[in-house]
Amino acid sequence: MLNKLLKKAKNQKGFTLIELVVVAAILGILAAVAVPKYIASQETARGAKIMGDLRTIDSGLAMAAANGVTITQLSDLAPTYLGTIPKAPASGTARFPAGATFTCASDDYNYDSNTNRAYLGATKTNTADGLATLTGAVK
Repeated sequence: MLNKLLKKAKNQKGFTLIELVVVAAILGILAAVAVPKYIASQETARGAKIMGDLRTIDSGLAMAAANGVTITQLSDLAPTYLGTIPKAPASGTARFPAGATFTCASDDYNYDSNTNRAYLGATKTNTADGLATLTGAVK
């Protein structure tokens, strides 16, 4: 009778509880490694977009200044010097290269006529490692 039960158990198909637990543990370890990397890559991409947008706007400001045009607000750059004014990424955390700084005041890109520079408006908390937390939704 014992042989009959063992033979029946060997013919059954499926996964054992131990196999399922091992797979769940492996997936948990992979998720623990992958999720922080994904979040960090989003932060880096957000920071790169902001820096790229500010460089683009500054190029438009330089072209306008070279043509003797006085800019009073960023919308004056479109469509002559920039096709459209870039939009800042949504609120969140942005990682910038070490040492990169920016001025924050409102919730979008702005223009400072005193310095003839564009800046990102938001509330920021900057740390030594270049990680900045942006708050205030961008429209």
